[in-house]
Amino acid sequence: MPAAAGCGSSRRSPPAPQLPATTLQHVVIIKLRQPSEADELIADTRRHLSAIPQVMDLRIGRPYDVGRPGVDLDWDVAVFMRFTDRKAYEAYLVHPEHLALVNSWQPYWQWIRVHDALDAEAPPPEPAPATPPGTPPAQPTPPESPPSAR
Repeated sequence: MPAAAGCGSSRRSPPAPQLPATTLQHVVIIKLRQPSEADELIADTRRHLSAIPQVMDLRIGRPYDVGRPGVDLDWDVAVFMRFTDRKAYEAYLVHPEHLALVNSWQPYWQWIRVHDALDAEAPPPEPAPATPPGTPPAQPTPPESPPSAR
């Protein structure tokens, strides 16, 4: 494309550096039994999940009322993460920092919603590994004290 009159050089700037191809997004929405504990949950979440090398991007948010009807504000904390691939995501799921966070806060959740999504440009996912028949789901251990008592 020719430079417009008065715009100077017609040389193009170098392309922007490419970010790693993100294929998996993990969103966790949490409603606490005691909404006043949201600040503590946010701090614990940042401390634990920032220590996991497979978490490529970590964002933590709160409900934000813009006055738009139909927007769900009935939750307390949202956690947004990105992973380069399924292998990184699966490593995060069993990482001691992730398990410690879940084990310490699960008793204080009223409910939790987890959403996993592939970027639209990502290749189709691999099938989920088969769980051996009769394998019970993992049960977290209860915390020794409530988060606010730490």
